[in-house]
This record gives sequence, structure tokens and C-alpha cells, in this order.
Amino acid sequence: MTDTYVYYGETVSNLVLSAGDLLWVGEGGTATNVAVGSGGTAADYGGQIGGMAVSGGGVVQVASGGTVYGAALAGTLTVSSGGTVTESVVQQGGVVVDGPGGTIGALTVSTGGTLVLAGGSATGTTAAGGTVVSTGVVLVGTQGGASYASGTVSGLSVSSAGTLYVLSGGTVSGITVAERGNVYVGAGGAAQSANVVLGTMTVDGGSTTGTIVGNGGGEAVSGGGTTTGTILETGGVQVVASGGTATATLVEAYADQTLEGGSSEDAQVASGGTQYVFLGSSLNTTVTQSGSVDVFSGAVAAGMILSGGNAYINGDSSATQVLSGGVEAVAW
Repeated sequence: MTDTYVYYGETVSNLVLSAGDLLWVGEGGTATNVAVGSGGTAADYGGQIGGMAVSGGGVVQVASGGTVYGAALAGTLTVSSGGTVTESVVQQGGVVVDGPGGTIGALTVSTGGTLVLAGGSATGTTAAGGTVVSTGVVLVGTQGGASYASGTVSGLSVSSAGTLYVLSGGTVSGITVAERGNVYVGAGGAAQSANVVLGTMTVDGGSTTGTIVGNGGGEAVSGGGTTTGTILETGGVQVVASGGTATATLVEAYADQTLEGGSSEDAQVASGGTQYVFLGSSLNTTVTQSGSVDVFSGAVAAGMILSGGNAYINGDSSATQVLSGGVEAVAW
């Protein structure tokens, strides 16, 4: 296994990435004529990668400021916010995922290839026998290739770094997100009664109800996404970022709900659980026994009920009810 890092002003060329190999290209770095074999990974975090050939099982990640051009893609390429892919071809078995904030230009999707539009923009795309998907449910495997379904998908298990995309009009019910599995719920998509164990569920514009997040699992909510009735079991984490809303979350012992610009409404923080309000608002949270809420400077909490629980306030707090055994500590 070989790791190659390309920093500002540096250039590498004629690389072959085998299983376990990594190419990382940072801002101002350049890589050309790169072959990504099965199990190899190329990550573009602000640089440029040109003339790349990606075999089945190869993985490419294009993040903010990164540009990939002139690529022949039979593996899996994911474009995240600020990343760009252009003048490239998706071949048999190849999958390109255009995530929120990503940009696709001059892409040809050949027979057997798939382009998944998961919130990014695409201009100049040509479907030359391939498939372009923007609705329904899409499962992208780690070895390339994608499976598509419309309507509702039930009882599926997502694991081993596979990713399930729930797009507009798609619904998943009773799914399990196991170790290294990922689920993305975009605008107009919905997930019901999911069980997240050692995997991650990202709710970006879509909605979830009745999710259970177990030890090592995580739920991230942003961009107009909503969750209702999530249960955070021991070791589970929920992060609510800007534009996200979590309603009626239950935070059990040694679980965390973290607000980073989003809002939480009607949460219950049980014994040993913690709600961190770094930025955003916590409304009508009930804190029982030895549960705790930490409200940091610039954040807001309103309508808390402290029934044996504790609140530590360094931000703004109003209309708190302190019942038997409850404590509210306010920083001066």
C-alpha cells in the first residue's frame, strides 16, 4: 500500500494505484495520467487530476476546489460541494454521483454507465446509452455499478462502504445501515424506521421518521432536512447543521445530540445523555435525571424543562422550568 500526497506547486504523473493505494491532491497540486485500479483511491481536495483511467472497484473523490478532467470512469466517482468533473466519460459499470454543490460539465454517460444527480448541477451531459438518475432510490456498490428502484424500497441492508441514495420521490422503509454503510436522503426523499448501526445517515433536504441510531452510528441533518422521532441509543450521535431540524429526538445514556446551526424541537435528554448547542436553537427540550444540555455562546435555548437534569448556559436561555432535582447554571 502506497500513499502519494501532492501539495501546492507539485506535479506527479504516470501513477498506477492498486488495492490499498491512495493519491491525495491538495490545493494547487496537479496529477496527470493516473490509473486507479480496483481498491485504489484518488482524492482531489483542491487540485487538478487530468487523464485518469478508473477501473471497476476504483474510487475517486472530488471535493471543494478540486477538478477532474479527461477521465475514463468504470469505477465510482463522487463529486461533493465545490468539486468539478468535466470532459469525461462514464463507461460500462461506472458510476458518477453529483452531490450537493458539485458541478458536472461535458460528461458522456455511455452504455452501462450511470450518473446519479444527488443535488449537484450538470450541464452539457450526454446520455449515450447510459442512465441518468435524479429520482427514486439508487444503491451504489463499492465495486462500481448501481441498482435503481422507483417508489418504496423495504428491508435493505447497506454496508461495507456502499451508499444508498434516496432521491426525490423515493422512500426507504425498515432498512439497516451497518458497518461503513451510508445513506443519503435528498430533497423529496424519505426514510422510515431505519436502523443505523456503525453506519451514517445524511439527511440533506429529505426527511426521516422513527430512525434508531445505535452505538457507532450517526445521523447528520442539514439543508432543509428534517427528522422526527429519532432515538439515539448508547454511543449514537445526531448532528444538526444549518437548515436542519430535528423534532422529538430521544437522547439516551452516553448518546449525543449536537446542534451546529440547526434546530432541535421537543427533544428528550435522558439520564446520561447530552445535548450540545454550539450554534442554533434548542426549543422545548426536556432533561431528566442526570441528562445535560450545554448551551454555548451565540446559541439559544428556550422552554427547557429540567426535571432532575442539568443545563449549563453560556448563550441565551429563556422560559426555563426548573423542577425537582433540576439545575440551571448560567455563566456571568
